[in-house]
Order: sequence, then C-alpha cells, then structure tokens
Amino acid sequence: GMAVDLTRNDNGEEDNDDTTDTSYTVTLANGSEITCKSVVLALGPTGTPVTPTKLCHVPKERLIQWPRMKEHLKSHHKRVLVVGGGLTAVQVAQYCLRSGRKVVLCSRRPLVERHFDIDTCWFDRRSANLQISEFYHQSEAE
Repeated sequence: GMAVDLTRNDNGEEDNDDTTDTSYTVTLANGSEITCKSVVLALGPTGTPVTPTKLCHVPKERLIQWPRMKEHLKSHHKRVLVVGGGLTAVQVAQYCLRSGRKVVLCSRRPLVERHFDIDTCWFDRRSANLQISEFYHQSEAE
C-alpha cells in the first residue's frame, strides 16, 4: 500500500542504541498500520540521498539508504520496512527476505506500471534462464 505517515514509537528514552525499544509505525492510505524496528529507503540510482520530510525525525542509524544497506543492516534487525516502488525497492526487499528477515514493501505514492527495455519475464527467476538461453542462441542478425 501507499505510505502516508511514519511515527516514532519509543520508551521515552533518548539514546540511539539499536537495542532500545524504539520502533516506528507506518500508516498506509487505507488506514492500516505497520510497526517495524528499522526503515530502509530504496531510492533508486546512486546519488545524493533524499530523505522524505516525514522520515527526517528517524535517527540516522535506523534509516538505511540502499547503497549502505549491507554494511548497516544488523543481524538483530528481524523486521524491515522498505519504502519505495521501483526495481531497487523490490531488489532490497528480496535481499532482506533471502537473509531471513520479515519484510514489508511500501510505496510513498501509488504504484505505476512502466514499460522496460526488456520483457518482465527476464526478472522472473522461473523463466529468466530460458530467456538468457534463447538470447544467446539467436542468430547475429537478430
């Protein structure tokens, strides 16, 4: 769903230790809420990170930009919220799932279908190998 708000929930303490009881509640457009300990922003191509205004109050050690994700995501981060609606967000969510975490993928705006240079079946692990094989077996003229 589309994220419309993010609220910090804490135990009243101001320390930034990752072992505190601090968590975050994300409110979705449909009114439902998701609670998580960490937030990962999947903001697309590498460049100067832009943090959405609603997330500016989240401590920097809890807000992980995707290029630094592997070095900053700790083993005790068992539940992860990925904010983004593009390929990078999906890849981040898949990485977190493969590492045994529970993941919620949430977009700041409605998801939009976009056309790619290649067919989406290339992204599906069930058919990607077939696509690669057929590609390499085409004649040079194609």
